[in-house]
Amino acid sequence: MKYTIPSFILVLTMISCNNVEKEKILHKREKDLAEREALLSKKEALFQSLLKMRDSIQSVSQKDSTQTSILPSELLGEWSSKIICYETNCPEYAIGDNRVESWFFTNDSLGSYVKSIHNKQERLYSVQSNDRQILLNYSSVPAPNRKVNVNINLNEISPNKIKGTKIISLEDGKCNSKFSVELTKTQKL
Repeated sequence: MKYTIPSFILVLTMISCNNVEKEKILHKREKDLAEREALLSKKEALFQSLLKMRDSIQSVSQKDSTQTSILPSELLGEWSSKIICYETNCPEYAIGDNRVESWFFTNDSLGSYVKSIHNKQERLYSVQSNDRQILLNYSSVPAPNRKVNVNINLNEISPNKIKGTKIISLEDGKCNSKFSVELTKTQKL
């Protein structure tokens, strides 16, 4: 069988035209596949965020189920505190620094809170408590490069004296100071 040049060109053109159509189909399939992968990726990201939210809600509900925020009535009222620094890497504090503050333990319709007053500066602490300890937390509104977190663990509790530790973290943990805390119930005259 003899092929002539025009018939060879005709066959070559038919093959190449067929390849162009196959290539168009292949590009369309690739585009559809890329769109499906993008949609699947979005669904996966949504699923992961929902898992994180579920885990966060579960951890909060587990914490809430083991702790109450209502303070016993014998702890309510005014307390005088003596706070002494025993460890620090912050320039604002030195080991041995001490201060005396007035603390007010209060329950109301929204729960419990503790207010401390030192040199007319007030801090309002959120409260988590159980029968073994009282955890207090204060976080300042972040100023530029100056966020203050204060965590207090009061774990030696009696009707007239409370002891524990206070940790002040400045600038998101760049420096920390630890204090011993001793509270004495203020006697009303």
